[in-house]
Amino acid sequence: MKKSGKKNSLTLKELKESFVQYMRAKESSKVDDKIVKKQKPTLMEGLSKWGKQTDEKHYVVSFDGVGNLIKEVRVSVVLNEERARELLAKKNLLNGCLTPSIDPDKVKSMSMLGFLSEEEYKSLLDEKRTEAIKYKFAEA
Repeated sequence: MKKSGKKNSLTLKELKESFVQYMRAKESSKVDDKIVKKQKPTLMEGLSKWGKQTDEKHYVVSFDGVGNLIKEVRVSVVLNEERARELLAKKNLLNGCLTPSIDPDKVKSMSMLGFLSEEEYKSLLDEKRTEAIKYKFAEA
């Protein structure tokens, strides 16, 4: 499939072709990783352009006779150790949260016990977003 130089110039037909190639590569007896990796950026672009948001985490494009192409957005929250180390050291709480590295549960406990304000605790958290492509075959 040719790629044009313009961002978001992908047509719905091109997205469907890419989706079919992706599904074939994933479903073959020997998954063709080259095709899967090649098609993924095109599918993500198409989902961003043509996808219908079904809820805060899913975007779907449906193709008659083929199936649904789905983008799932996952958000996880992780403790930023560098910021946590700085704040805990400043408040003389660092030793109470160390178990070779900073223990996220102990930091949360410090917040729940009032040693850290809710605002301070939230400032130590980072959101990590990952996007995954899923598909569902059309029902016969």
